[in-house]
Amino acid sequence: MILILPQNQNMNKVLDIKDLTDSTYVIYLEKNIDFKPGQYITIGIDGYMREYSLYNSPEENHLELLVKQIQNGKLTTRLRKSIGQELIVMGPLGEFIIEENDLNKPFTFIATGTGISPFRSFVKSYDLDYQVIHGIRYANENYGIESFDSDKHILCVSRGEGKFKGRVTDYIKSIKLNPEGMYYLCGNAEMISEVGEILEEKVPLENIRNEVFF
Repeated sequence: MILILPQNQNMNKVLDIKDLTDSTYVIYLEKNIDFKPGQYITIGIDGYMREYSLYNSPEENHLELLVKQIQNGKLTTRLRKSIGQELIVMGPLGEFIIEENDLNKPFTFIATGTGISPFRSFVKSYDLDYQVIHGIRYANENYGIESFDSDKHILCVSRGEGKFKGRVTDYIKSIKLNPEGMYYLCGNAEMISEVGEILEEKVPLENIRNEVFF
């Protein structure tokens, strides 16, 4: 998403970049803002701006962003080579957070691709009763897997091997849903729409939160 640059902004230096796959990487930025787990920031270079959920805990002394490089993308290609540069940073923004009075409830976090970002931030920040369901195409796209308990993490792999062979929607249809639990969805619009319809048949609407990743 290309945005018009507003007047209020921070400048954050890129400390490091870690490649995860040929097309995905983590950016480590210096920290000069406070944020809540689940929030996002808008970053950019030369007026090209894009929103990214924070990938780490607010307790850490840096910021982490999980970035999917877009082929011929004007921003994501440059970001991958930006160690030492200062980026425009706006935020934090967003209400895709966990309210304090919900922290003791059971959570199901449902993601596709880099939509896993806010859920890694949640798990690194809070002591939660949770399950993560992560839909990916190939097994090497299991971003952040080391941060989740192995018995609470389900990979739904559509084009490779995982705990579940197939799409997230197929897995959701195969399990029993807890109507007392909280369900957080983050990923592409198609997944959120399809999973949302399944959940709404068995879970109160107020227990469902979602954030679309473009």
